[in-house]
Amino acid sequence: MEAKPITLYSHSSRQYRKPSQPSTPKFSGLVDGFSNLIGFVDSNRLLELMASDGIGMIVPRTALAYHKRGADDGRETFLREFSGLVGNVLITGWFGWGMLKILGNRVNGYNPHGLPLDAHINAANLNAFNQLYQSALAEKLDAGQARKDFVKKVLGSLVSDNPQFMWAAQRESLEKIEDPEKRRQFLKANLTKILGEEAADAEIEKLGGTLTDNQLEALGKKLEARNGKLSPDACNELAQFFEPKGTVPDKPDCGTLKLDEAAEQRIQQFEKDPAYGDLAKKLKDKDYRQKMLQQARLSLYQDSKQGTETFVKLVNKKALDYGVTGTVHITEGQQRLSGFQSRKNVLRELKYYLEHYVDRATHESKGDVAVLENKLFGRAKSGFLHQLFPKAEDGLITAAVKHKHALTWIPLALSLGAAGLFTFYNQYITAQKHGGRMFFPGEGNLQALAGQQKSALLPPSAPPHHNFRPTAGFQQTPVSGGILA
Repeated sequence: MEAKPITLYSHSSRQYRKPSQPSTPKFSGLVDGFSNLIGFVDSNRLLELMASDGIGMIVPRTALAYHKRGADDGRETFLREFSGLVGNVLITGWFGWGMLKILGNRVNGYNPHGLPLDAHINAANLNAFNQLYQSALAEKLDAGQARKDFVKKVLGSLVSDNPQFMWAAQRESLEKIEDPEKRRQFLKANLTKILGEEAADAEIEKLGGTLTDNQLEALGKKLEARNGKLSPDACNELAQFFEPKGTVPDKPDCGTLKLDEAAEQRIQQFEKDPAYGDLAKKLKDKDYRQKMLQQARLSLYQDSKQGTETFVKLVNKKALDYGVTGTVHITEGQQRLSGFQSRKNVLRELKYYLEHYVDRATHESKGDVAVLENKLFGRAKSGFLHQLFPKAEDGLITAAVKHKHALTWIPLALSLGAAGLFTFYNQYITAQKHGGRMFFPGEGNLQALAGQQKSALLPPSAPPHHNFRPTAGFQQTPVSGGILA
């Protein structure tokens, strides 16, 4: 039987009779319909944006332009204001959504490596991971060992942004426990997370049988340097969860996905199964086989996303148990590589970085460090356009960065182009209505303006006109003799 979902409030099986209350008056008709409409608009952020812009900007400006300057300016104002909402706000999102649906999570010319959209790691985290991985690779000169060292470097570099509150909270909880033995057990459990088991035993041994305020104060100062970070023992324990799946005994829920090995096995099944005879012949072509591998890899990853969420929840809870709370920074020595990131997000993206970049490049390079670096960071030598769009010759990380950038600037460029074309067409309608003449309709009728311009030309005998407007306190009055009085 399927378990019922957990609700916020418990429901008793016994139905109690509600006390009778006076009936509440209900709106009906037009007022009720308007209330329902407001509720519907308020439930949808897109409709809320369109309604607020329409009521606050489009309608009043259009009405004012139509009343003061005529039908042409009213129409131009409406189209201009409406295109501002659609072109600047909505079209960008629509283009971006369409590109993600059509070109994302697929193997195509826009995504030649078949990288999933989850590989688009936060830019600050991606730079931090790149720096730490290249450092580990330079130190170890071995792909397998560098991977292990890299994971420990990342986990050891996590620092909580609120370490000053951790010991205070632990001490407050400790002081509420009256039983001496339970206090010691609580203290050991928390010190083990921060210092490791041996160091925790040593500290408790120093404290002796009592836990005075002075002793706790001194212990708190000792812990300041380690609070909010993973101890070496905790790093080693947590790093095991990021080993390739199946290599860690007695931990069936942990491990990163072996996507490349699984994709290779799937393609080999196609080659051996007589039912896929035509496909087996096509797979003899190297390029076609590579494309099929990428598609199989992408498909396997999409099928495993629920398992990924389970893994991330488990690792995130472990990191919290080991004392890393709140948002975290990724640091290297005194240098902050990435700041104010969710702990859960950093751990999730560490898994993505290993699966979609490090492990894939290691598999394709067969462990050769020089080839591995090129598989990750190589850049295709080609023309200007290929510097903007990913190519198959690009490294995995280089191609992913180009892919992510293009998913941003292409919708923006299309949106700006659409807005420009709409503005031009808006003016074109007015020009066609008035014989192809371009003018600002707020100035009035084009024929009337032409007549005013002719009448404004003064005859030669008329005295020169001075464009001078005197103030109220000094009036110019021409008199005979040209003297101003």
